[in-house]
Amino acid sequence: MKFDDISPVRRESYFRIINNEADFHPITYRLHYLNMHFPDSKLDLALSWLVKNNVVGQVFLNWFKVQCSNSDLEMHSRLLTIVDNSKGFLPIVAGKNFKL
Repeated sequence: MKFDDISPVRRESYFRIINNEADFHPITYRLHYLNMHFPDSKLDLALSWLVKNNVVGQVFLNWFKVQCSNSDLEMHSRLLTIVDNSKGFLPIVAGKNFKL
């Protein structure tokens, strides 16, 4: 993957999450993992959630260590759950009871 292949919106999200940290390698490693394994249609939503909730820089690393237990798979699962729940799915509406 080349840096030029990333959309400007996604690139801006990456820069905001890195947040001028001196030791940015742990953050970029996690972002690379998300870029390679997260569904492409949901990645921008997940990145925007991180930025919107100020999970950037050192806070991102702390969130990864505490909430995700230092696990890339747990991070993937948590972000996927957050993105899926944020879409505001309609509740299931029960119909008339039918006798069999």
